[in-house]
Amino acid sequence: MTSGRLPLGRKIVDLAGEPRPYLTAAERAELVRSCPAPYDRTLDAIVGLAFRTGRLFASRDRLEAATKLSRRALKYHRAWLVDHGYLIPQGGGHKGATARYLIAKPAERHTGPPPAWQKIADPELRAEALRMDL
Repeated sequence: MTSGRLPLGRKIVDLAGEPRPYLTAAERAELVRSCPAPYDRTLDAIVGLAFRTGRLFASRDRLEAATKLSRRALKYHRAWLVDHGYLIPQGGGHKGATARYLIAKPAERHTGPPPAWQKIADPELRAEALRMDL
């Protein structure tokens, strides 16, 4: 099968080409610019590690080396980025497993209350939930 053809005359599709990055340069700049210091440097390093797919699946040691932060500071920065909608947790992170995160695109970044809060039937309870500052 060195001719580049599969049986029955089907061509092989080249999937090894350079994929389009998850974030364009403008989206990446906007995302990092919207993030306050000192978290912007951490977010920039995370986006640099996950630029192709938008999914971060790096070990804690690799993140420490990329961000030049201590383990404790990195944990605090990641928690802040998740709380403010820059990273979306995708699972993992239990003992012996690497946590997975998805980078939120600037247009998709949700900064308001969770959509489920709009479904609260009691109007007073819903108003109180919307006033809460998480």
